[in-house]
Amino acid sequence: ARRVPAYRALLAERGVNPRDVAGPADFLTRVPVVDKETLFRKNDLRALLVDGAINDVRSFFSSSGSTGVFSFGAESWRDADRAAWEVEFILDDAFGALSKRTLLVNALGPGIHIPTRTLPTIETGSRLDIAWELIKKLRGEFERFIIVGEQLLLKKLVEDGAAAGVPWKDLVVHIVSGAEYIAENFRGYMGSLLGHDPDDRARGSVNISFGLSEIANSIAKETPETQTLRRLAMSDTGVRQKLYGQGTRLCGALLQYDPRAYFIETSAPGPRRGEMILTALDRRRKIPLIRYNTRDIVDLLPHDRLAELLSDIGRPDLLPPFKLPFLIVWGKNKGLDAGDGRTVYPEEIKEALYADPTVASRTTGYFFLERSREGVRLLLQLRPGSTADGELEEKLKAQLSVFTAVAIEIRFLDHGQFPHFPNQSFDRKAAYF
Repeated sequence: ARRVPAYRALLAERGVNPRDVAGPADFLTRVPVVDKETLFRKNDLRALLVDGAINDVRSFFSSSGSTGVFSFGAESWRDADRAAWEVEFILDDAFGALSKRTLLVNALGPGIHIPTRTLPTIETGSRLDIAWELIKKLRGEFERFIIVGEQLLLKKLVEDGAAAGVPWKDLVVHIVSGAEYIAENFRGYMGSLLGHDPDDRARGSVNISFGLSEIANSIAKETPETQTLRRLAMSDTGVRQKLYGQGTRLCGALLQYDPRAYFIETSAPGPRRGEMILTALDRRRKIPLIRYNTRDIVDLLPHDRLAELLSDIGRPDLLPPFKLPFLIVWGKNKGLDAGDGRTVYPEEIKEALYADPTVASRTTGYFFLERSREGVRLLLQLRPGSTADGELEEKLKAQLSVFTAVAIEIRFLDHGQFPHFPNQSFDRKAAYF
């Protein structure tokens, strides 16, 4: 309020006197919830920076702009080294990145940098051919590869990489994604292509890390234990209902975060499911974000509560060692109205799409939901050279019935005829309806 011009103006506009915020109750009732439309559409970047000072900014970061509004982050020269320490701690804790020769492949979109101090990195963006050639050339120099990217790019990277001569199953490959809902069945499908063993992470793994360009690359992440628990919940109805609630067909990603870095609440009263509202607690941030609504649907799960649930199902061994709280991330909660009060969600389609390897391998992962006379139609893009037949449709229909109660008409389209591929690139998120 004192040092950020745009925030000072916002509080004045909302009639909020910062001196009236004297404790937690006041914070939750008086401090306004903001979002990227409130902050980034209406203000220039200088007004959002502490003291309006732009001279010490080392880097600016941008979201993809897929919603029509760009959000931005900024990092000072002083922040860069600390950010690199944090990234390397996360990668070493998850993959032992510093104990064995490791190459980090950054296949994220333009302008998204992953800072490191000592970990070798290549930044390929969406140039898959560069990634394939470097991995082939360097396969004998590194003991493991960590590849970070959007899930649809990673799918194409691995599938087409095999045809390009990348010996995936002879390498140790960990992949990391998380810009949107990652289906558990996506993990299984990708793991099968990479030669992973779900019970042996030393063979490689598929991992979810939740980040936002305006805040941090990794706000919350999976652990080996939460991965095993989500996989167990997918196959065991009793575990699924204990962890995710009665009647759910999906298993949200279970991620752990540090409450010393982020104060997280939801738009619903108490810890119940709602839109995630995040306050970044580091006072050194160039763009402070206070009660920032990310529009992601989450549940909050304290560490002690998960311990109780795991005790109830007889799996206390799946409690992660760090005593930190958890998020259950469900996606954006935007779907297509199917009539009769029912909705079809992209997250349901994703789980069905990757549940059968034949369907997954013959489609790109891009799909589009639209209303039809019969109800809902699902358009899917076939991979180049792939064709559809009645058997493929029946396989997908069987899996859709597992994850949604809505009857869906299926239509496979040749790769070049699919009308909803965003600019024929991976730099924007897909539009699903």
